[in-house]
Amino acid sequence: MTIKNKSALAMITALMLTFTACGSTNHSGATMNKSVSDSQSAKSAYADYADEAEYSDEDYTNGDQSYAYAENTLSTSTAETPLSDSQKYLAAQKMVYTGTVDLETLEYDDAVSRIRNDIAQYGGFIESSGESNQNKRWYFDDETYESERRLSLTVRIPSEHFDEFLAGLSAYGQKMHESTNAENISRRYADNEAEIAALEKEQERLLEMMDNAVTIDEMITVEDRLTSVQAQLNRYKSDRSAMDTDVAYSKINLTLTEVHKLTPIHTEPEPEPTFLERLGEQIKESGSTFLEVLEGLLFLFIALFPYLAILAVIIIIVVSATRKRRAKKAAMTAQVQAQPKPEEKDNSEKGNNIE
Repeated sequence: MTIKNKSALAMITALMLTFTACGSTNHSGATMNKSVSDSQSAKSAYADYADEAEYSDEDYTNGDQSYAYAENTLSTSTAETPLSDSQKYLAAQKMVYTGTVDLETLEYDDAVSRIRNDIAQYGGFIESSGESNQNKRWYFDDETYESERRLSLTVRIPSEHFDEFLAGLSAYGQKMHESTNAENISRRYADNEAEIAALEKEQERLLEMMDNAVTIDEMITVEDRLTSVQAQLNRYKSDRSAMDTDVAYSKINLTLTEVHKLTPIHTEPEPEPTFLERLGEQIKESGSTFLEVLEGLLFLFIALFPYLAILAVIIIIVVSATRKRRAKKAAMTAQVQAQPKPEEKDNSEKGNNIE
């Protein structure tokens, strides 16, 4: 290789080394600039988040705006299947139905069994139950005293079978009371959905900020707010689950009472009784009350008879002992009175001597 060629090769090598050093310097500077930029962007993002959080709270806590938000969400989700205005309105409603029914029955066990079977057939369930016995003479071993049982149930029935289940209860006894109530919770449900959407969006922003946080103070601040948001989100989701259950399953408070005779139900007002009818009814009631009093006294006497017999024997013994004691005392007194006194005895002796 000639001297000229060696000089050219040396110049080319020097130029390549110079370009490589420049590229390395530029790359290192770019890395440092990127790190500083990320730190500044994290601080700026947290400042923007604080401003947006205030706006979000003010925006989503307004009832009208949250309801409009839920309606927009519903219209978007049903955009694929066009519905009429009435269908959209009915689909958006969240109705909660509750009912209360009081029944009297002569066949208690059979009615309880059939009611439980119907609850299972309709796909419902018993939320709570309680049974009591109103008979206060259960401790008597006497078949004449029949039980007076009462069953209280809180039943959950699918809402589509609510009316059908209530109507079928008439087959198990006589209805003494029935009432129903319907509550529209659509606005409350929509407000809850809006709160959930706002909190989920806020949670996503906080997670992004957590990934971009550089300093420990930034991470702690973001984590504290994230914990609070997640707690609120869980509470709203729990409320939504409870409302979904109330909408899907209607609540019925059922009371079944065992009776020996059904209470007469008068659909028409009875005519006012005449004077003779009222008089006869009063005499009948007085006679019935008098017989009940005599019956009570008789049963009381029978219940107290053993004690009265023992008391009578004690009285007889005491009286007999008292009489004997008095008789003995009287005999002793008569005997003492029959004996002469010492003065009289001396006088009688003196008289005899004079004679």
